Amino acid sequence: MDVEVRLRKQGTFCEVDLRQFNIPNSAVGRQSLHMGCRVAWAFFLSNLKSVAEGGRDLRETDRTRTGQLHLVNM
Repeated sequence: MDVEVRLRKQGTFCEVDLRQFNIPNSAVGRQSLHMGCRVAWAFFLSNLKSVAEGGRDLRETDRTRTGQLHLVNM
């Protein structure tokens, strides 16, 4: 598989265009890789937004390291 990421300035915002391609055209490729990667990219990009906006890493579950957990504006 290949991944292409493009960043574009849109006013005061940054638009992220992510494209993943050359996924094997098989039952495993369509089900496991396509759906698994879709979920993983959604979480990764949400986590990136969280870190960029407020420094909260959504992967961290130890409250002694993160303080109170906050919801992220998505």
